[in-house]
Amino acid sequence: MAPGLDQAEVARLKHAIGLLRATNRIRVAAQHSGAGSTLPSAFALLGLRFTASWPEIWGGVQGKVIEALGILRSIVESRSRPGSRA
Repeated sequence: MAPGLDQAEVARLKHAIGLLRATNRIRVAAQHSGAGSTLPSAFALLGLRFTASWPEIWGGVQGKVIEALGILRSIVESRSRPGSRA
């Protein structure tokens, strides 16, 4: 377990990191044709349709990045409050 984080926070942290990694796999595959085989699993992890239009995909990816950053922010803020375990 990460220092100062409880099990629920660790699970949220892992979820956020997984979302960011999946969005990065989509970015890499869009720029490098050899990485295209990672797209289906990245889309599945994000809950996005692989056959969707690019505007729909982009909106979905943006939403997942915002979700992940929100999770990370809430964990950091909870650690910086007076009386937190950090």
